[in-house]
Amino acid sequence: MNYYILCPWGESGGPEGLHQLCYELVNLGKNAKIVYYHPWTDKIQSEYSGKICGRYIQYSGIESFTPENISDIDYSNNIIVLPEVCRIRHVEMFKKAKVVYLRLSNNTKETALDPQNYDSLTDPAFQNCYTACDPFLVYKWIKKSNQYNMNNVFMLRPNINLSYIFPEKDLKKERKNVVLFSPARGKEHIDNIIKVSKNFDIDFDIDFVPLQGMSQEELKNIISTSKLYVEFGHLPGPDRLSRESASGGCVVLMGKRGSGADQDDFPIDEKLDWDESNNTFDYGKICSMIIDIIKNYDKYFKKQKSYREILRNERINYINQLKNMISVLENN
Repeated sequence: MNYYILCPWGESGGPEGLHQLCYELVNLGKNAKIVYYHPWTDKIQSEYSGKICGRYIQYSGIESFTPENISDIDYSNNIIVLPEVCRIRHVEMFKKAKVVYLRLSNNTKETALDPQNYDSLTDPAFQNCYTACDPFLVYKWIKKSNQYNMNNVFMLRPNINLSYIFPEKDLKKERKNVVLFSPARGKEHIDNIIKVSKNFDIDFDIDFVPLQGMSQEELKNIISTSKLYVEFGHLPGPDRLSRESASGGCVVLMGKRGSGADQDDFPIDEKLDWDESNNTFDYGKICSMIIDIIKNYDKYFKKQKSYREILRNERINYINQLKNMISVLENN
């Protein structure tokens, strides 16, 4: 069997997961290739023929393949992996090959004429192909729906980049009173937290630092010297920044939104509820929690040790999940 993984050209969490998938398939002895394809334009990105995107050259041994037409890979001995940025028309392009629709997030509202009343989980076109899920939350939704053949639905969660994994003994205990956050999600909540925090009478300063415009090395360095990573946006899945920060020794504090509410996606206790009626959190409570974590960093660091162990074992679990999926795909 041949595996072709459709992937838009670019550097972000989704494409990295697709390159990781190709890498592990190759390591398992499978003929797997990345096909750089733009799902919004249906364009095969031939200008990148034979290349591997940016930092993903670190996944040694993987190659890209550029067909003249997408139909050139539609054969019965091929397995096509479609990331969730693909739509129904992409599933329906393949008449002979087996299709695996890879759900990388819990955002199941496809762009449609009536997006408010559309959920791709309920569409027969997606129910009739194979499905791989990164978030446990989506796997549970699918199972609960009773609309899928669960023999054709798999958990498939790629591990964080191995360069972010450090032995427990190497994690620095001396850290700055720095709170890291992603400005891409929930920035309005961070702004409110910063504003409310100024009303607290504390004898130390807290710096809130957005993780943006940094190289991988800069990112790893600031994670390794900070005490806390906070996430109060809607988490579309098991976000890499949260996991990378936890692996690097930051205590993670998040809101129960999206995958943040799911204990299998994020098995930590440091979570806070949000008010659905006005889309806000109790910012005073959050500030109190942030101050307590900064003051008692060692206590919370020890408390999240089991989560860091889970992150260190992610690759082993991913390979086992992948082997299970391969067995089903190649024996059906």
